[in-house]
Amino acid sequence: MGPEFLGVEFDNGIESKITSGSLFPKLKQLRIEKAPLFCEWVGVPGWKVNDPLKIMPHLESLLLINCSSLESLPDFIESTPLKHLTIDDSPALQASCQEEAGKNWPKIRHIPKIRI
Repeated sequence: MGPEFLGVEFDNGIESKITSGSLFPKLKQLRIEKAPLFCEWVGVPGWKVNDPLKIMPHLESLLLINCSSLESLPDFIESTPLKHLTIDDSPALQASCQEEAGKNWPKIRHIPKIRI
């Protein structure tokens, strides 16, 4: 799932970068389930935590269930106000989100309720 999911368009293979505003400004819950072929989730190339572009700025709950090929979360997860994260039946992602040791831990350490 790439930037096109967020509404970032490509014209002749060149990205039309959105520089400010919000993408999915009202989304509070996102559930992705039974997606065993979902292997990559990227945000917006070049996006940084202090970027004026806000992605899912009200997301409180993220559930990823049976996404067995998914290995990492997009960088923008770090800037969301997530309160609940559930990762179930997704071994590669579960391993990469382990406290302190996982490569995705810095993106999710701010979340108060994590269930892996």
